[in-house]
Amino acid sequence: MKILQIVFCVLACICVAAAVPVGIFFDLLYLLIPVAGAVLFGVLMVWCKNKTRPHEEKRKDFMDDENGQP
Repeated sequence: MKILQIVFCVLACICVAAAVPVGIFFDLLYLLIPVAGAVLFGVLMVWCKNKTRPHEEKRKDFMDDENGQP
């Protein structure tokens, strides 16, 4: 999953870099294509990051009350 996270990050960066020339040379409607790709790959990158990170339960601290709230 770490490899997918890096691939999605690189693809999002390429889409952001492609948005500038597309916005300059073509119509603003065509600018939405690389921007949508950047958003999609950014969301997939965050999804892969959250999927690989183990969810740990919060350990009880001496400063917490009975309900576990700080």
